[in-house]
Amino acid sequence: MGNKSSLFLRNEEIAQIQEETGFTPNQIERLYSRFTSLDRNDCGTLSREDLMRIPELAINPLCERIVHSFLR
Repeated sequence: MGNKSSLFLRNEEIAQIQEETGFTPNQIERLYSRFTSLDRNDCGTLSREDLMRIPELAINPLCERIVHSFLR
């Protein structure tokens, strides 16, 4: 896998995201951790293939439609 050196957000980044979204620092860290685990190519975005690797999504009969709506 790629370089995961950016696995942690700086406190300033967390504060800015918190101000913009209303999420708690813990929520932001959990979301970021999940994002980095899905972003297998370390490109900063999630591809169709990345989304299809989410087990809960992959078993959903509406998976194709859900992924398509994410990528519009």
